[in-house]
Amino acid sequence: MIIKALSEKHAVAVILGIYDSGEVRKMQIMDFGPSINTIDALLITLMEEGIVTMREEMRGRRVFLISLTEKGRRIAAILDTLRKEFPDGETAMGHRFYGGKLPSS
Repeated sequence: MIIKALSEKHAVAVILGIYDSGEVRKMQIMDFGPSINTIDALLITLMEEGIVTMREEMRGRRVFLISLTEKGRRIAAILDTLRKEFPDGETAMGHRFYGGKLPSS
């Protein structure tokens, strides 16, 4: 269920960070703060809901690239509208929107 996926800790911030940045490396999401276990669980949930995709690439070492699906981009566009409507970062649900891009690595 999409609502459940969006209520996961860091889900909105990760979705908006990917939306703002385009395709990101998994390590960039981890630099945002959550533990590897938290990020792995969140990404699995978001992939199961069809919000993000992950692909593996060899760039001297194995790199996982995360991007939004078409469904994910539609959801992110709605979240972006809410973020602009509530520029102080607060919503009625109590989430904080991550206002910038994910850290680059």
